[in-house]
Amino acid sequence: MTLKSNKLLQKMLVEQPPAELFDLVMVRLSQEQKIVLIKKRLAYLSIFLVIATVAFFPAIVSLKNEIINSGFGQYLILIFYDFKTTLTYWQDYSLSLLETLPAISLAASLLIILTILALIRSISRYTQMLIKLSPNH
Repeated sequence: MTLKSNKLLQKMLVEQPPAELFDLVMVRLSQEQKIVLIKKRLAYLSIFLVIATVAFFPAIVSLKNEIINSGFGQYLILIFYDFKTTLTYWQDYSLSLLETLPAISLAASLLIILTILALIRSISRYTQMLIKLSPNH
């Protein structure tokens, strides 16, 4: 029995791993590094998405309050109540709308909305990349 085990041990020591094994291991290590990097980016993007979503609600409330306080809503509704007059004085009407438009709140709200959309787009792209690189795929 010891003779067979010695031959088996010698055979195991003499055999070398396949030549492509090193390349496969290096490729897999590279993929794991990419996966870790993508997971970190996804974590950061998710945190920024939560922050932007939380900031969205006060921005919308501020926009609503400024629309009410500036009289923009009243001017906007005027077109439905007195269409002929607004059509006759459309230049003055449009100027009045522009003067009462809460531009800063509107710009802030739109900026937050665009940021949320960009973050969702980035998160979906990185998620697709992560799915492609995952070993079970």
